[in-house]
Amino acid sequence: RPWQAWFGIGVLVVIGLCVAGRRTQFARVLAAELSPDRFPDAAGDPAEQHDGPRFRRLAQRIRLEQHTPLVMYHEARPFCGAGTAYDTWVLAVELRPDEDADQQPIGNRAILDRVRPLVEQLRVPAEHAGPGVRDRLRRLEIDECVFLPAEGLLRREEAPYGPADFEQHRARAVEEGGEKRRHFLRVRVGGWEEELVVTVFVRVHTQGRMLMLEIAPHVLLPVRADFKDADRTAHQFLHDLTGRIAGSAVLVPRSAGDSLITLGRGAAYLWRLLTGGHAHALPDGPALSVRELAAAPAGSTFQDMDVARYLRSVQDRISRGVRLALGEAGYETGEFVQKIVNISSGAVHIGRADNSSFAFGDHARAETTTGGPGPQKGSD
Repeated sequence: RPWQAWFGIGVLVVIGLCVAGRRTQFARVLAAELSPDRFPDAAGDPAEQHDGPRFRRLAQRIRLEQHTPLVMYHEARPFCGAGTAYDTWVLAVELRPDEDADQQPIGNRAILDRVRPLVEQLRVPAEHAGPGVRDRLRRLEIDECVFLPAEGLLRREEAPYGPADFEQHRARAVEEGGEKRRHFLRVRVGGWEEELVVTVFVRVHTQGRMLMLEIAPHVLLPVRADFKDADRTAHQFLHDLTGRIAGSAVLVPRSAGDSLITLGRGAAYLWRLLTGGHAHALPDGPALSVRELAAAPAGSTFQDMDVARYLRSVQDRISRGVRLALGEAGYETGEFVQKIVNISSGAVHIGRADNSSFAFGDHARAETTTGGPGPQKGSD
C-alpha cells in the first residue's frame, strides 16, 4: 500500500539523519573539543579538571608508571612502548692486557661513566656554526633505567617506584649480568614534534675477562595518516553540505550491519569484563601501547634519514666511549675496533676458520684439500 512505501522511505530518511548526526557530532568534537587549541598542554585538558578520587588515583598511577626510571615489564614485552626494535646487536670481546700499559680495575660503571659524557657532547653545536643552529640532537635525553619483572607482586602499590628504591636497584643492577633485573643507559631523541622517537638502550657487562656490549635501538614511528588528517577531514566535512548528505546516504545501507557489529562487540567486552575477574587480578606488565597501535607502518624518506643519522651518531659515541675506557684501563682495543667496524658496515666477522673454505658470489666454488704442499714463496 502507499502508506507502507512512504513508511519505508521515512525509515530510511530517519536512518540517514541519524548517520549524518553522528558524523556531524564526531566532526564537531574533533574541530572543537579535541582541537590543538584546546590542548596546548596536559594541564589544559578538561579531563584533568575532574575531582573524582578514583580518577585522581588512576591518573597518578599511570603518570608514575610512564615516567619513572624503574620499568616493571612483562617477560614477553620488555620494551613495550618504545617502538619497534631496530638492528639490535650484541658484541663480545676478550679483555687482553696491553703489554705497554698499566692495567687498572675496570667495571660496568667505569665504562658507562666514560660513554655518557661523549653522548652528551652531541648536544653541543659546532664551534663555527653560530647561534642559529637548530638540530634535534641538541635536545637529546640521556638517563639510566632499571628493568624489573612485574611477576611476584600482589598489588601495584608494592612496586618499588620510590627514589630510594630505584637508587638501590640501580647500584646493584649496574654491576650484575642478571637475566631478569637489567640496567640500561637510555638515550632518547625525539624528532618531528615528538612523533618520531629514537631510543637506544645500552648495557655493558664484564665477566670472565670478557666484555659484552648490548645495544638495543628502538624506533617509534609517527602516527598513522588517518589520525594526522583528522582535523582536516573534520573541517572539510563541516563545510561541505553536499558531501555530508551524499556520504550519509551511502552509509545508510550498511548502517544496520555496523550497528549490530558494534552491539556484538560491546556485549562480548561486557562478558569478558564480568567473567574475567580483573578486579582481583595480580599486577602484570604492560600488554599493549596505545601509541604503538597508532604508529604508521613506515616513515617517510626524510624520517628514515633522520633515524639513520640519530642512530649512527649515538652508536658511534657509544663505541668510542667503550674503546677509550678499555684503552685507559690498559687493555688492547684492536679486536673491539675491528668488530665494531664489521657490525657497522653490516659484514660478518670471522674470528678463525681452520680447514674451511669460503665462496662468495652466485657461481663461486670452494674446495678444501688436505695434505698438499704449502704455499710457495710469492703466492697470494
